[in-house]
Amino acid sequence: MGSRKRKRLESTVATIQRRWGQKALRRGRPVTTTTTIPHIPTGFAALDQALSGIGGIPRSRLTELLGAPTSGMATLALKIIANAQAIRADAARRGMAALRYDAGKACRGQCDPG
Repeated sequence: MGSRKRKRLESTVATIQRRWGQKALRRGRPVTTTTTIPHIPTGFAALDQALSGIGGIPRSRLTELLGAPTSGMATLALKIIANAQAIRADAARRGMAALRYDAGKACRGQCDPG
């Protein structure tokens, strides 16, 4: 990252922390493990790196997607599930599963039957 971009980023982080407190943003620690973490790509390379730094969402973990209505959470969840199915065409035989649960009931009546 160029020094100009880094200065702008640091300035933005400082502004957010002044306005909403020190805990509003925190820097993640870099991934330094040599072992690869099993993951499912989202299909968006930039998002994969921003989310976890491992290339997607971690497999065998509960992942919660939060955002404003109509922000694309359902679309992203379904894309991740499709990618998981594409990676493991034999997932059903191995007992692996993916689940999308709409806790906010944002799709009530549109894409969920009941």
